[in-house]
Amino acid sequence: MKNIYNITKWQLISMWAFGIFAYFMLREMVTSVNHTFAFILFAGMPFLLVFYTIGWRNVHCKCKE
Repeated sequence: MKNIYNITKWQLISMWAFGIFAYFMLREMVTSVNHTFAFILFAGMPFLLVFYTIGWRNVHCKCKE
């Protein structure tokens, strides 16, 4: 199985930048139009970013024992 955490630090930073931008766009969509799918993405976006970052850090940690 291919490792999904095999990206560089700058790709992770750009993923965070896009995630924050998308989060604010979804927030506007949720407040202006009542979309259930937009709300699910809005609520899940921070958790997905944090989950992926923790997994990425565990793979790329230089201090493995």
